[in-house]
Amino acid sequence: MNSTNRIKLSVMMFLEFFIWGSWFVTLGTFLGKSLGASGTQISLAYLSQSIGAIVAPFIIGLIADKFFSAQKILGTLHLIGAAVLWTASTSINVDSFIPAVIIYMILFMPTLALVNSVSFRQMKDPGKEFPAIRVLGTIGWIVAGLLIGWLNWEQSGQLSLTFKMAAGASLVLGLLSFSLPATPPLKKGEKTSLGDVLGLDAIKLLKNCQAKDELPCLVIMDINMPGMDGRQAIIKIRETPDLDQVPVAVFTTSSQASDKAFF
Repeated sequence: MNSTNRIKLSVMMFLEFFIWGSWFVTLGTFLGKSLGASGTQISLAYLSQSIGAIVAPFIIGLIADKFFSAQKILGTLHLIGAAVLWTASTSINVDSFIPAVIIYMILFMPTLALVNSVSFRQMKDPGKEFPAIRVLGTIGWIVAGLLIGWLNWEQSGQLSLTFKMAAGASLVLGLLSFSLPATPPLKKGEKTSLGDVLGLDAIKLLKNCQAKDELPCLVIMDINMPGMDGRQAIIKIRETPDLDQVPVAVFTTSSQASDKAFF
């Protein structure tokens, strides 16, 4: 990978996480203090991340892999995202803000995979080259937080400016993306099935003996879970021959004596 591409990819990764870190950490404070949101409304805003993560595979699997170059989709999503972030910054109540943040996260979450795709496709040895690029994302997240603190936006009640800052960075990254190295779709021209879009190929791997040999090295879970709680899950894990020696870490806020005795 030449130095020009390395610089472009580094700036791309920095901006990707700078945008996210600019508003996501202080989102709860902004909603509670500036818009008077309830705890339920704040949790709904954070839930937008999960909604975006669910929708992301559809965008990546159906569009990026088959029809358009990854860098062009990345640029388009960030340009639209910039407009949505700016709109969110002007919200005067929670009812107008929540739809904006949900729409934005549906646009943003696919870009996390796209920046990786663009990076990997330019590397001859991703194992050695990618860490130096990826660490710029972490630095971008940290710089965003430091900048917000230095500008005193949280203490002065000006957290709406974090969305404007993120919108500006998203605009820059959107424009930059169109100058990134070409990353054409890998499966262009191939037929697309519903299974491809839903990622059902991953389920087929469970029938593969090689996949069965790739066991988890650690299981992390909560005690309170829908359908099967932590106690039942551990019993099932210990009754499964291939999993009986896998360590299980249980995290919970429960302080009941029965839970302590069991675990």
